[in-house]
Amino acid sequence: MDSGLGTDVGDHPEQALPGDIVVTYAGPGGTKSHTGLVDTAATATTEPTVDAHNNARLQYGYHYYAPSHLVRLVPNALEEVWAWAAEQELVHGTPTQPAPTAPTGPQKLLRSPVMSDPAGPQV
Repeated sequence: MDSGLGTDVGDHPEQALPGDIVVTYAGPGGTKSHTGLVDTAATATTEPTVDAHNNARLQYGYHYYAPSHLVRLVPNALEEVWAWAAEQELVHGTPTQPAPTAPTGPQKLLRSPVMSDPAGPQV
């Protein structure tokens, strides 16, 4: 929204279209905390579904992510992003990154703590 590529539609699930972005405001003080994409539009008997995070969060009902707002991208958002990226290259030059190197020496495998989520694994 800050870039001008999206418009806040508000909390209107009946207007949700596939590809719209769902922004959840469940952070401290009602701040933005998560995003997802509308997968299916609402019908006469169902709410829109949202895909967010990973396979464990596919096709959840819109209200699972409440409080939230829809953000609709402008029709030419991809073209706008490519134009911006090209402009940045002209202004700042092509970014250079060091070539990746293979790790040396013994590597330890780190295991993350076991956590459970009623929706399944969050990998």
